Amino acid sequence: MDGVYQQGWSEAVVDILVEFLEAATHSLLHSRRTYPQDIFERRRKYGVPVWMSRHPELNAYISEVLLRVKLLMEQGVVRRVLVCFFLEEEHVDQAPVERVAFDVRVDNDGDDSVDSTSLQDVEDQLRSALLQIQKSSAHLPTRQGCTFALHVEAHEDNEGQVGRHDATQDYAQSSPVRSALRGGKWVLADSVAQGVLAEPGRRRIVPIKSVRGRGLSLNLSTEMGDCSV
Repeated sequence: MDGVYQQGWSEAVVDILVEFLEAATHSLLHSRRTYPQDIFERRRKYGVPVWMSRHPELNAYISEVLLRVKLLMEQGVVRRVLVCFFLEEEHVDQAPVERVAFDVRVDNDGDDSVDSTSLQDVEDQLRSALLQIQKSSAHLPTRQGCTFALHVEAHEDNEGQVGRHDATQDYAQSSPVRSALRGGKWVLADSVAQGVLAEPGRRRIVPIKSVRGRGLSLNLSTEMGDCSV
């Protein structure tokens, strides 16, 4: 956390949260066996042993996406980050067989000062969330032979109201989203690729962990279509 105290509170939380999303994504890819196990090496995050990829192209993809996610979070327009698993490599028009959702909200509570106690509380909860991701993966199907993609769902939050915007073509032209995505290799996902898995009665949603802290709300869950139940 060195240097984080020079930031405002919401900026510090966003930094920690993006670091968590990186570790969580790598951990999911390892535990679900999406890639060969030998491309991962053991490291520690928040005092927790985690498996992180050593593959340059995979790491570059995750880092690039999360850099854009960070910019969107700073604009306050991120609703959720999704790790989507697909059966085929060419999955443009294919629904995922599973998506792991990180529903997130970072608020400025009016006090932008940073204190070590509150930051430690956030990190302690994220540590617990990493452990729960690893624990829950042991009871879920492996995704060997699948591919994955990171998706982001965004919302305008100028008045503090959260909602999913369905007019994606018009919405992508809004200034916060446009400025944050400029220079990135982003495309708009259609309703299938966004993760419409199945009819509500034919899909399974498994809660993983909820995190609450000063100015932070994070809910983790995984959603699987009927073919994965």
